[in-house]
Amino acid sequence: MKKIICVMLVLIMVCSLCACSTAPEVPEDAKCIGYVIIPHADGDEYADIYNWTTVNGNVSAYCMDGRVIISPQIIIVLNKNGA
Repeated sequence: MKKIICVMLVLIMVCSLCACSTAPEVPEDAKCIGYVIIPHADGDEYADIYNWTTVNGNVSAYCMDGRVIISPQIIIVLNKNGA
């Protein structure tokens, strides 16, 4: 019985590792089109972005540092030439 439980725990651990992913890589030709304001309890955070989308009220901002910020409460500020 202990062996079965151990095997099940190992399988669960392996499956949980499969759920981990890496951050998307920033394309070589990515240009900064603006920045995003991310509100936090201790102050706002600013990050440069190269792309953004909206789906069902959530804004996805693709940052120049490789992060993807998804929230309904972030603010996108575009440069004059960014669309």
